[in-house]
Amino acid sequence: DLSNDYLKERAEFLRSSISTFGVEGKTGSIKTGPIITLFEIEPSEGVRVNKFVQLSDDIARVMEADRVRVIAPIPGTSLVGVEIPNNNPQTIYLKSVINSEKYDKSDAKLKLAIGKGTLGDIAILDLGDMPHLLIAGTTGSGKSVCINTIILSLLYKLTPEKCKFILIDPKMLELSTYERIPHLLCPVITEPKRAASVLGWVVKEMESRYRLMTKEGVRNIDGYNAKHNLPMPYIVVIVDEMSDLMLVAGKEIENYIQKLSQMA
Repeated sequence: DLSNDYLKERAEFLRSSISTFGVEGKTGSIKTGPIITLFEIEPSEGVRVNKFVQLSDDIARVMEADRVRVIAPIPGTSLVGVEIPNNNPQTIYLKSVINSEKYDKSDAKLKLAIGKGTLGDIAILDLGDMPHLLIAGTTGSGKSVCINTIILSLLYKLTPEKCKFILIDPKMLELSTYERIPHLLCPVITEPKRAASVLGWVVKEMESRYRLMTKEGVRNIDGYNAKHNLPMPYIVVIVDEMSDLMLVAGKEIENYIQKLSQMA
C-alpha cells in the first residue's frame, strides 16, 4: 500500500510539474487502486482542460511512468483526473471477483467477472447486454487472459443445458484447454476453412430460432424459455485471432460475422 505522505508528495510534484508548462491548478483528492492512482486537479480560473490532455506525454515523462491517462474533465465535476500506474501493481485474481457480494447479487444473464476497476471496485459485465464483443490490443496486453476470464465466468455459473460454446482457435494455442468440457457444441476448431462452415451453421441456427420465436410470439431466448420447460441454450461463439481467419476465408467469414452482429 502507498503511504499518504508519499501520495501527497507525488500530487504536489505533479502540480508543480504542470505549472512549469504554464498550466496552473490545485491538487484535489487522491484515489488509489490496485493498478493505478488517480490524482485530481482543480484547474485555475481561465485554464482550459484540453491543455492537460496536450501535456499527457510530458506528465508521463516527469512522473517517470510508461504512460498516463488524462481525464479532462472527470464526468460530472469541474476537476481533471490524471491516472498514473503504480510502481508495484497488484495481481487481480478471478477468485476475488467471483467471491464478492456484488458478483453474487448481480442478476446478469451471462455474467462476466471481468476484474476490478481502476479504483479497485469489482467490475462485472453482462455479455447479454453487449453480445458482439471485439477484444483488441498489442501483444502481451492481456487479450488471452481476458478471453479465459470470460469463458471461466460463464462455465462457473451456467450448466451445459443453459449455455453452449463454439470455440475457434486458428493458432491452436489458447483454447485447446477446453477441449473436453461438456458445454462444447463441437470440438475446438483449428482449421480456418472449417470455421467458415461452422459460422455458416450458426447463422442458419439463428435464423431458425427467429422463425421459432416469431411462431411462439416471443422476442428473445428468455421469453422463449419462460414458456418452455426445455430451455433454448445461449450459444457463445469465441474466436481467438480473428485476423488469421480473415486472411484465409475473409469474404465468407465477413458475410457470416456481419449477419450475426446485426441480428444474433
